[in-house]
Amino acid sequence: MTKQNTQYHYVYRISNLIENKHYYGLRSSSIHPVNDLGKIYYSSSSNKKFIVDQKNNKNNYKYKIIKIYKTREEAAHIEIKLHKRLNVAFNERFYNLSNASSLNRGLINTYKQWENYTPEIKAKVLLKISESNKIYYSNLTIEEKFEKMRPLENWKNNNPELVKANNLKAAEKRKGKNNGFAKQINIFDKDGNLKFECFGNFENTCKEYGIPHQNLKISLTRNGEPIYNSTYGKSIAKKFGKEEFIGWFAKYKNKDENEK
Repeated sequence: MTKQNTQYHYVYRISNLIENKHYYGLRSSSIHPVNDLGKIYYSSSSNKKFIVDQKNNKNNYKYKIIKIYKTREEAAHIEIKLHKRLNVAFNERFYNLSNASSLNRGLINTYKQWENYTPEIKAKVLLKISESNKIYYSNLTIEEKFEKMRPLENWKNNNPELVKANNLKAAEKRKGKNNGFAKQINIFDKDGNLKFECFGNFENTCKEYGIPHQNLKISLTRNGEPIYNSTYGKSIAKKFGKEEFIGWFAKYKNKDENEK
């Protein structure tokens, strides 16, 4: 493996030395963790209070590399075990907003957008995460777990309230929304469900939700060609943790539709 292609996959801990609170996370980087954690990269947390305090009180935090792994899958396995053992999502000594899980990742992403939701939606999300965790930590086979998880994922993806909340947040950063000449760009999932409506530019939306922007740009220029759809594309999506976006596509909204 050449130096240029080297990827480091590591689990890390960030500790607030004053409050004795911690954050456990997972990171993949082409830069060695010693030169990455606490210098270039500070966490993947969506806990805004934690992020602000990190910036304002840098000397209060200690960054520790737990271990470096050969693959992201190995690192993710350890992160999941740590989160389960410490129950970081509901432990006041931790900044983590959710327990990592390879099976309920979609629900975790929903949980990260917590501040957008009404009390009614929050109650539904908490219920689904609870159901999800019961399934994940059960003694079922992996095939049985996935089968039982599917209705929970479908609930999230097809719930109009959640889609609307996501769109409202993304709309704040869209370029050209008030520009009458800006073209509307729609982003769809693999089943053709409309996920986002963008105006003139969708780069900020992609950054906000971890969507592969460059791939969707190509999809847009090719009139909605699905991304990561080939065997090679699926292997790339798996390598970079983008499997949930396999088959997604972007298209301009038709002029006739805009005038309706």
